Amino acid sequence: MGGGLVLLFRNSGEDVGEPACKKDWWGELLTDLKTWSPNQVCSKREIWVSMYGVPLHAWGEATF
Repeated sequence: MGGGLVLLFRNSGEDVGEPACKKDWWGELLTDLKTWSPNQVCSKREIWVSMYGVPLHAWGEATF
């Protein structure tokens, strides 16, 4: 989803239900667990970019 948000779903289309409610397990990975609603939107998106051949000292926001 982006913006540090993660969407949990089942392929069957059913509610994630009980497994998602086990906050003890998710607590190690996520800071908060909420039921999704259409009003939830993320304000930013993050991407991973692999660039080969750029010298390490040239890496930075100004370069890209």
